[in-house]
Amino acid sequence: MAQAVRQRFTFDEYLIVEEQGEIEHEFLDGQVWAMAGGSPEHAAIAAHLAALFTTALRGQRCRGFSADLRVRILATGLATYPDLTIVCERLEPDPADRSGHTVTNPRVVVEVLSPSTEDYDRTEKLGH
Repeated sequence: MAQAVRQRFTFDEYLIVEEQGEIEHEFLDGQVWAMAGGSPEHAAIAAHLAALFTTALRGQRCRGFSADLRVRILATGLATYPDLTIVCERLEPDPADRSGHTVTNPRVVVEVLSPSTEDYDRTEKLGH
């Protein structure tokens, strides 16, 4: 019986996948997996939260970012795209990402829960 081969990626290889691909992926411990797309309700909730945060942060030293901002937790290595990220003061780019498209200093990370991701978001991902 043939064994399935699992490819492991370096963070640099993961960044190449992200640059060349059309969908976003999470990265952890050499594993890369595609992030599920959200429902229309998920997108509406995320947009509403972004508007609320934008209003609340007006005139502050913090800014809100959409799910297009990649965040990496240096302590654990997780790279992901939260639904909403708040960064205060200045963006601190990940030194391993020469493109500067990954930040390492979120102050607040918001995930809109869905039935398919709730368990992961509330446990393993929250732990990062």
